[in-house]
Amino acid sequence: MSTIPLQPNDTYYRRFTVRDSAGDLVEADALPTAIVYRNGAPTAITVTITPLSGPAEYDLSFVIPGNATNADQWQLLISGTAGGAPLEQWLQLAQTIFLGSVVRRGFTVRDGGGTGQAADALPTVTVLRNNLDEATPVTVSQVGSPTEGKYILAFTVDAAWAKDDELQVRINATLGGVPVERLWFMGQITDVTTISVTTLDVQSDEQAITVDDEEQGLTLTDPEQTIILECDQ
Repeated sequence: MSTIPLQPNDTYYRRFTVRDSAGDLVEADALPTAIVYRNGAPTAITVTITPLSGPAEYDLSFVIPGNATNADQWQLLISGTAGGAPLEQWLQLAQTIFLGSVVRRGFTVRDGGGTGQAADALPTVTVLRNNLDEATPVTVSQVGSPTEGKYILAFTVDAAWAKDDELQVRINATLGGVPVERLWFMGQITDVTTISVTTLDVQSDEQAITVDDEEQGLTLTDPEQTIILECDQ
């Protein structure tokens, strides 16, 4: 998973395939649809899906809102039917996880046939840091129709953890009395260093100011000063 955050007004592109519960490629009955989730909540962002020549293969695109921030977390929920059977898939998009961030993810509890079903009780989620269980509190809430088995998990990244720590979550639920477990990799933690500037004297507006670390921020103490930073990815 990339740690490059999605940028405001950029167009996000992704190619995906439709597969049945056995993992085999299968043609959808109709064009699949997709919902963009931002920080665990569904949005009204328009998603364009185009069929390709390959078997059960599609292109997907949407525009990132102009008010997006580096701390935003994005997911896609793709839905469709094949042979009359419902199919859906959560796709995690690029994001950055900072120390102190609130992490939110959507997930679906499914039966043996891959159909979303409401769990017997609210699923429980455990946070793992570097493969070790943490006592991090996690909230789980239901989203959508109660019978669809869709949930949102949320927890806060401990500010005392370290840069490059790897995060996972273990999701546990029961469905018709049968235990269901899923282990999900979330990503690595990034820290942010702030540079405080008390005096800024730029002789020419064509001069460049170089910040060596792309994760560093530049803070101006004088609100009347203006600076434009251009970062090359």
